[in-house]
Amino acid sequence: MARALESPVNDPTYLEFFGLARPPFAQLVQPSEIFRSEQYSLLMGHLAAATEQTDCRVVIRGAEGSGKTTLLNRFIDTLDDDVSFASINETCADEKQFYIAFLRQLGFDDITGSTRELQSITREFLVHRCIASDPVLMIIDNAHLVSPSVFEQLRWISETKVEGRQVLSVVLAGSSDLGRVVDSPAMSEAKFHSHIDFSIRACTEEETAAYVMYRLKLAGDVGSVKFSNGAHPLIYRYSGGNPSVINTLCNALLTKAHALDSRVITDDLVRTVADSNQLLPHVIPLNKNRRRKTDPDLKQEVLDRQAEEHISEREAPLNIPASKSSAGSTLADADIRQLLVQVSTLSEQLGELRSDKKRALSDVDAREKDISELQQQVAALLDQLGEFKSEKKQAQTDIKARDKDVKKFRQKFEAQAKETEKLTRVVAGNADEINRLKKAVSDSKKATADAKKALRKSEKDSEKASKKAVADLKLANTRATEADALENSNTALAEEIEKKADQLNSLDKSVGELEKRLRESEDECESLRANEAVLTELEESVSEKNARIANLQAELAAYIKGDTSTQTLLHEQLDAPPSSSVKQDSAPGGSGAAIVAFEVVKDGKIEQILKVDDCPSRIMIGRGEDSELCLNSKFVSRHHALIFCSGDDIHIQDLNSYNGTLVNSKTIDHCELRPDDNVIIGDYQLRPK
Repeated sequence: MARALESPVNDPTYLEFFGLARPPFAQLVQPSEIFRSEQYSLLMGHLAAATEQTDCRVVIRGAEGSGKTTLLNRFIDTLDDDVSFASINETCADEKQFYIAFLRQLGFDDITGSTRELQSITREFLVHRCIASDPVLMIIDNAHLVSPSVFEQLRWISETKVEGRQVLSVVLAGSSDLGRVVDSPAMSEAKFHSHIDFSIRACTEEETAAYVMYRLKLAGDVGSVKFSNGAHPLIYRYSGGNPSVINTLCNALLTKAHALDSRVITDDLVRTVADSNQLLPHVIPLNKNRRRKTDPDLKQEVLDRQAEEHISEREAPLNIPASKSSAGSTLADADIRQLLVQVSTLSEQLGELRSDKKRALSDVDAREKDISELQQQVAALLDQLGEFKSEKKQAQTDIKARDKDVKKFRQKFEAQAKETEKLTRVVAGNADEINRLKKAVSDSKKATADAKKALRKSEKDSEKASKKAVADLKLANTRATEADALENSNTALAEEIEKKADQLNSLDKSVGELEKRLRESEDECESLRANEAVLTELEESVSEKNARIANLQAELAAYIKGDTSTQTLLHEQLDAPPSSSVKQDSAPGGSGAAIVAFEVVKDGKIEQILKVDDCPSRIMIGRGEDSELCLNSKFVSRHHALIFCSGDDIHIQDLNSYNGTLVNSKTIDHCELRPDDNVIIGDYQLRPK
């Protein structure tokens, strides 16, 4: 809450020195410039409730200079012309002035008559306003200074009721003494259905600093006024958080700083100015809840009372001629009836104005709805553009990562190829050794057979030639010895052959393992070639996305500039269904077979089975939480694809996803699915069954 009690006739001399356009701490020119503190919104809500219903009383209490009048003027500025209200202050001396001010602000002119006659006119007007559902609000500022006779008339007309409810709502604003007035015997008899008692506290230390900077900013300050670290706490201590004292102290500070040719408000300067203005530090205690108490008896005797701000009276919205007579004459019954007819006419006019206002508000709401829809569409396009950019960056990152993986696979493949070549050479060398050993074994077997034949022949010859026994016996013994040595040699050769055979078997196993690893290397090579093909497709997809992003940016720029033709084209593109670029060929053996479920596979494992009968006719696939089939993978877009189930026909539609949708290794926009098709979405597979 902010209000300046000083209104200097001449502008301060420091304005040009600090580069200010107007006095920063003088009385506010416009009530809309009020400093909106924590209490502002709460109090405005209470006052707004009083204008929308009858039988309500709002009591606002605060110390002198706390901003009550400025806040009421701000509230009055926000009221529409068709709201029935009247505002008075302590200048209203007696009951007749009260009724004249009240009726004049509600549209009556040339008001004459006795107090009793004015009472009757006022009560009849209030009854008509209540029947027309138009609440009437009475605002009284400085109510603690208002004459008791005025309060008596206020109590009298506030007792006017229609259908058990009072027809008048009242707002009373004053100092802490206002509580004594409200609780007095005269006012305590006036009971209201809704009663709100609001006390305006002083500003806190943080609010004091914010208030000072706000008032300087209103005056056009661009940082020319500097405050030391301890200046704001000292301003709060010497002012006690009272806005009027803050204005007085800060105005004196700027004047003194200008005299010293300094643009910095220091701690010593604040103390010097406070002492010269006889301002004492305020010590404000804290209660149990650590909330600061407001001193209700703070008096500002040094303030200029002649420049105090008063509540703004309302000008008469309509000129309603009243019957003219002398101040002391008595109105005739015909004149009273004429006034009542005028009141009824005024009620009808206000009703027509209210209906016109409702129609205007409905038109404004419709236009605001259209503007809101356009803003939502622009926001959606901006979100889509941001998503395309993020997906583009992610794709570039993925391509770089896959390039690194391809390089690693190539290096690994080259190393395995070298090892395979080396093993092939070893196998070739071992084959020559194996052939040599096999030939040696066959030769040894042949020599053994020949030796056995010779031995048998020698035995037959020895039997036939018994006469030559001695000579032949020696020869036989010699040959037997040679035969034994030959048999021993054959045994050793056989053992060596068995060892060579074991080595040959081991080499055969090694060769089998090498052939297996060679096949695995060939499979990895095929996988790498497939990855290279996928990378090529991804690069093409990224280039297409970049082109689409560029088009969307151009269309969005044209849309924001208001190009009608471009806006129409953009709406047509947004509303048009995506065109199918690839039509899937019929799967072999799938003709006439209905799809009843989808197997969701990742890394060769079935993660879940999606039954068609358990799902709606429209299945959203993506990583977003609103998807019917949520696939948690960075390679899956938030809204990736849609599956439409219509009877036995099932179709899949790609939603301009980043990595695309592949059916049987073909990128599609829209196609019909058949059993045994292979659908690839990111690193997931969908197998219709």
